[in-house]
Amino acid sequence: MIWVAAVVSWPSAVLPQSRALPDFEQILREQSSRIESIDCRFVQTRSVSVLAQDVKRAGRFRYLRPDNILLSFDDGDYIKMTAKFFEMKSGGRVNRTKTASNPMLKNMSAMLSGCMSGDVSKIAAGFDVEITPHAGGYTMRLVPAGGRGSSRMGSITLDFDGGDMSLSSLRMDEPSGDYTLYEFSDKKFNVAVDGNLFEEQR
Repeated sequence: MIWVAAVVSWPSAVLPQSRALPDFEQILREQSSRIESIDCRFVQTRSVSVLAQDVKRAGRFRYLRPDNILLSFDDGDYIKMTAKFFEMKSGGRVNRTKTASNPMLKNMSAMLSGCMSGDVSKIAAGFDVEITPHAGGYTMRLVPAGGRGSSRMGSITLDFDGGDMSLSSLRMDEPSGDYTLYEFSDKKFNVAVDGNLFEEQR
């Protein structure tokens, strides 16, 4: 999960500088305030220059307010984030870290939950931000603030659907040109999501 390593390495203590539309935050907050849960499909695309073809993996995304996030890949791997811990299963091995003990993981979890809850301050913490409207909604581009990113870090691009302001895609670019893209589809809002899914694996 290269994208995890990249995101958690970005700074969390820098106040963002933003070129944002004045109504974007209000629209996002108002639309997101109606959402208690999300259940949808996603496709992860990993593009690496040393590979002849992009690697695609499909899965199911679930969110439960306030900050429970689960990306379950169809092959059995997963990424789980809550206010208490970050847990990842890859290749049959499970790794778990307490969120409070790792400020960078805490920042990543806050950014993703901010996308679901409409809290722009959580999304933008530590980044310079530019928000651009387009025919289908809004694009938010995040670049590590103050040039504090390492040579592996580039930018994060979030695309929001203009109809319901839900996250349509999330792309993480590295300076090398490699990137990881998540595209979300078949979204269902305020459906029953089992809270037990977000418990630590025993």
